[in-house]
Amino acid sequence: MKNVVVYIGIMFLPDKNALCQRAFSILESVKDMQNQPVMIGFSNELKPGQIAQTKYDGIPCFELAYPQSTRDWLRSLYDTKDIITVLEKIGTSNIKAVILADYRFLASVKLKNYCDKKQVHFISDIMDWFSYRDIKSISEFAKIFDTWARIFFLYRFQERKICISKALYEMYKGSKKCVLIPGTIIPADKKWNTSNVSLSGHDLKIAFAGVPGKNCRKERVDWVIRAIGELNQQKKLDIHFYIAGIDKQTFYEENSKLIDFSDLKNIHFLGRISHEECLELIKSSHLAVIPRERSRLNQYGFSTKISEALACGTPVLATETSDVASYVINDVNGYVCKPDYESLKQMIAYIASLPQEKLLQLKQNSKIHNPLVYMNYTEKLEEVL
Repeated sequence: MKNVVVYIGIMFLPDKNALCQRAFSILESVKDMQNQPVMIGFSNELKPGQIAQTKYDGIPCFELAYPQSTRDWLRSLYDTKDIITVLEKIGTSNIKAVILADYRFLASVKLKNYCDKKQVHFISDIMDWFSYRDIKSISEFAKIFDTWARIFFLYRFQERKICISKALYEMYKGSKKCVLIPGTIIPADKKWNTSNVSLSGHDLKIAFAGVPGKNCRKERVDWVIRAIGELNQQKKLDIHFYIAGIDKQTFYEENSKLIDFSDLKNIHFLGRISHEECLELIKSSHLAVIPRERSRLNQYGFSTKISEALACGTPVLATETSDVASYVINDVNGYVCKPDYESLKQMIAYIASLPQEKLLQLKQNSKIHNPLVYMNYTEKLEEVL
């Protein structure tokens, strides 16, 4: 009986990047459908050709060597040898479907042809569409060209697709088997436990976890720092902002225009911390902030930070990009504002004016009103399997 579903993607197990969360959630639905999930990810600790096998949350996982040299990276654009080795080890006669998450174009085509030959359903999990504005290096140009080839050739002419956002779904919904599944979480996972969490003594504690990028072109953390600095000075508010993922020196070296705010005592840089520590930070905060501008990447993608924050019992403050407003409802489980500095500043000022009772109610609501739980999308996944 064919009941194995293999999820493949550039993920560093068990929780070192956002794709891990998505993969585990989708595979939890696979388990609920009485199928056997298997995961294929990558590791920076393996040498080329090495394959490690382990288990996470009861799911058999295979880890392949992530390319370290330019030569290895170029080979990875088309090479599928290690992936096929794992599929052969599982036995293609046992595999019902392969779900491939935004992988290299040429390698994806080869894997699709392999699956077609073996009568295995090939499903693309589509999450990103990079913009030409993101080109800063030769490697980024290659990434964008590779994405373009997937978007306009591979995905357009294949039958089975999972889309992470409404914008992507609208592009491909004409396919026979195309479904929308946003970034979700497994609510029973013990890492979301908030029983021992306590808030700090600050009037408003805002948290951010991630890497904002040079000049904050990925996440507009600079807007938040500037807004808090101005609001604390103008209205004497006790707003504190905790940033995990980058240290203070690196941040201001990459964002020199913000050097005037570098002495603010209520901006706290925690540097790179573990995923578990990031979740503890989010749980102990009044708000998790996701400040993004409108761009092709932000409109067609979807941040897993939203589902994670809500699972932590923490409301979200986000700018209106992608499908955020479909899941974050003002005054219920967070706040959504226009994707510009003044709107974000005004929203922070409004939230800072709320009584503590209201902020605590929002945290309680976030656990209750979290539409981004995997069970809500199991039936959708079944449509493509």
